[in-house]
Amino acid sequence: MGGVSIPGAGGKRAVDVEINLVPFIDMMSCLLAFLMLTAVWNRLAKIDIDQVLPKSQAQPQPQEPKKDDTIQLLIDGNAFVVNVKHGDDDDPPKVLRRGNDGKLPVKELERVLKEMQEALPKDKDNNLHSRIMLVGRDKVHYEDVVAAMDVCIGLKLTGIQLGTDETVPTLVAALEGRS
Repeated sequence: MGGVSIPGAGGKRAVDVEINLVPFIDMMSCLLAFLMLTAVWNRLAKIDIDQVLPKSQAQPQPQEPKKDDTIQLLIDGNAFVVNVKHGDDDDPPKVLRRGNDGKLPVKELERVLKEMQEALPKDKDNNLHSRIMLVGRDKVHYEDVVAAMDVCIGLKLTGIQLGTDETVPTLVAALEGRS
């Protein structure tokens, strides 16, 4: 047992504090173990995501636009819409509508994304393409977003960016039936 006595403190009463050190040390070791375990779980569950905002009119345009290929995925309450953006040019989008069972076609999404990923050039280390932009629209179901992100992670599409409707106008037009 440990104790602390502070002489002269507390006025007329003596201020003596006794702490049972063994239970205190046990509790602190449990808390430390819990902290270390949760830190590892937190790292395992981490997904790096960048946010892409629409360009405002006030920002100066770069001299030469960068020609990067990016897979784009729009998740709506009724469909997945996917395409590949090559710099300023877009491939025709593919619309995968909700099936008769009431679920979005996740397996079909995985097949289409894999085809798009394999059609794009590999990086300098001979790895498959890894960039994808996700756009979730209003009233999209949480389960559908999680399912789409699981498909992306499974295909090693780990360069995830979040966008808005303004960043994927071709996909929005295809979803609404406009071309």
